Amino acid sequence: RASHPLMDPNADDTELQATRRPSRSTSVVVLAAMLVITAVGLAIVGSGGRDNRTPIAVASPSDHPSRTIGPSQDPVRSTAPTHSAEPTPAATSSPPVVTTGLIPGSLGSAEMASGPDGGLYVLIDTPRGLVTGPPSQAVLALLDAAGRPRSGWPIELTGWSCKDQNGPTRVMATAADGSIRLVCVEDADGEVTARQFALAFDPAGQALPGWPVELPAVDIWGSPPQTVGDELRVLAHAFAESLGGDTPQPGAWWLISVAADGTVRQGARYEVPDLGPYVSGASGRIAADGSAYLLAVRGTLDAVTTQVVALDDNGVRRGWPQTVDGLVSSPTIGPQGRVFFIRTQGTGAATHSQRLVFERDGRLVGVASDVLRMAAELEYTGAGAGLAAPTVAADGTSFITGEIGGRPAAYAIDPSGRPLRGWPYRPDARFQRQGACSAQDTGCGVWRAVPAVGPDDALYLLVAAPDGQQGGSIVAIGTNGHVRAGWPVRLPTGAGFWSALVRPDGTVQALAVARKAGRDSWTLYLIDPDGTVRQRTPIVKP
Repeated sequence: RASHPLMDPNADDTELQATRRPSRSTSVVVLAAMLVITAVGLAIVGSGGRDNRTPIAVASPSDHPSRTIGPSQDPVRSTAPTHSAEPTPAATSSPPVVTTGLIPGSLGSAEMASGPDGGLYVLIDTPRGLVTGPPSQAVLALLDAAGRPRSGWPIELTGWSCKDQNGPTRVMATAADGSIRLVCVEDADGEVTARQFALAFDPAGQALPGWPVELPAVDIWGSPPQTVGDELRVLAHAFAESLGGDTPQPGAWWLISVAADGTVRQGARYEVPDLGPYVSGASGRIAADGSAYLLAVRGTLDAVTTQVVALDDNGVRRGWPQTVDGLVSSPTIGPQGRVFFIRTQGTGAATHSQRLVFERDGRLVGVASDVLRMAAELEYTGAGAGLAAPTVAADGTSFITGEIGGRPAAYAIDPSGRPLRGWPYRPDARFQRQGACSAQDTGCGVWRAVPAVGPDDALYLLVAAPDGQQGGSIVAIGTNGHVRAGWPVRLPTGAGFWSALVRPDGTVQALAVARKAGRDSWTLYLIDPDGTVRQRTPIVKP
């Protein structure tokens, strides 16, 4: 469907690899990757028959290089371990470089999620570029707190893609017990409907009993999965084929839950008479409380409203929907289970934004924050993009990124709705995006690199290179709006930080991406609270 007129994309002209919104069949051509590991191996096995094939069968780790058997394919053994040159030198020191399993070639995307004991899950996914090209491949690794691969990892999935080409990069979520959940789709040949599965692995790299789980044959893409305790939640949707013109296009959304033992439960359907008011067919987001929030935009450029619908297993939750004047962002769940949004109104120089907070039952908490003379950031640069969700600290302080007068800026809002003294912060370049699109690449768009917040409410912003002679950076801003001593940490030309997480001890785990001669390298940075780069771990060699 056509995008809403108030959500036009902004072009992005960096030289990093693009993360795309079109369907998997129109993704860029990428090279299939072979896993290279040291003293860790894992086979992913599938048989040749389609109807009775077990899609993913996990073998025990061995001391031999890994091999992979994808659907209807012969095994391919990995090459011997190799070492790559350091793609991203330290900014302020020369920390040790830990070499993990390396993956050669150019890759589609990488994502991080918190692991047990200060560790980190890393998912690297390469979707099939052409029907006749190499199959999709995903590699899931668990690193310890020092950045070393844990025993039993990585896991290689050939013939499966775990990257949602139509949604945000977050496609995996950590359960309360430290195990990981993710959703992957079969690399279909275009003649059949691809099957989709929920996967779960414990910290030892073993599939949980009852997993993988085949999910119903409905559309689940466009909304990242979420865990609530040890339960995986996925937002499903379906809609009638459009007849063109102004004909209404009915649709429905509902939650699918997968328990720790693999039991699947489907919630009540929320039916809508027309998909049109929704930003896209996949406008929903599952928040940390396990509820799904749908945004329906109505009205004209001069008078736009957004209806926010909260769904749980029983359908629409009591107290919802709520209708808000202006455009509303995706939600963030903050302290006490409250739901934080950003609301933007006006156009051009008159554009302004506010923070809104709702109780779970739909009641508005107090009044909106002070009016901020800024345009809130879009989460995606392509057509149909919505506003990015706010970043919320443990005490309810929230951070909004966007533009003031066409320049990037960030505000900090205290729990009462007042901007903190010393803000806004204005970086020397735009905020980082996860990829880029060429001028000839119609329909391409890239997702934003999401900010992170530390245990002391410091905001960590990922900033793009200010020009072609420099690299990107990560900067820590204190609650007073000032850059902290030792920051920013800068990267060399052609590199940028695409994602970051902050551990409870204040250590920043940041993933840097660099491109050289058409190939990407991925390096995990461990950065101390004072900005000292403690360690770099190459994840993908150039």
